[in-house]
Amino acid sequence: MQGFQKTILVLVVLVLSAQLAHFTYVKFLQPTHSVLDDELDESIKGATSLEELFKQYELSEDEVRAFEESLSRGEKLSSFRKDIEPFKSNQKLRAAVRDWERKQAQIKRLIYQWTVGLLLALAGTGLYLKRISWIGTALIVAGLAEMIWWCSPSISMGGSIREFERILNIKLMLTLATVGVFAGNWVTWQKAR
Repeated sequence: MQGFQKTILVLVVLVLSAQLAHFTYVKFLQPTHSVLDDELDESIKGATSLEELFKQYELSEDEVRAFEESLSRGEKLSSFRKDIEPFKSNQKLRAAVRDWERKQAQIKRLIYQWTVGLLLALAGTGLYLKRISWIGTALIVAGLAEMIWWCSPSISMGGSIREFERILNIKLMLTLATVGVFAGNWVTWQKAR
């Protein structure tokens, strides 16, 4: 059992230290602005809520409708529409709203799955303390794997910077909490000997 636990220690420390290094780099060192960003992209990235972004999108929809009304029937049927304003801005805003909604769903799933992992690890710790060591250890490992997997660096920068930072901060905090849970389990393993 001690060899297995030491192997788990090495793997968990390896993965969690790599995750913490990655999140620290992304949070504090990775550039978030490009000179190629235009004014619309800045308003998308600076949005503080989905509602604010959706209001921008609704205004863009009004501009598109007004522009379409000014077109002749032949111009309405042509395929150039996506390459010119206001259609171009409208598509960017539509994509930003969808990206924000995806990130909100990602945050909810991240928190749910990480919590499931935490509960598995706690149940495993309880069983381990009751001297049901193999099942307890299996649940601890399954819980830690779940927690580590959902905190893994799978975030992308697109869309709102605030929503990106929110996901990054949550993953960073949950990774640190996972370190704490693992440290607690390691102490439990050592005391149970």
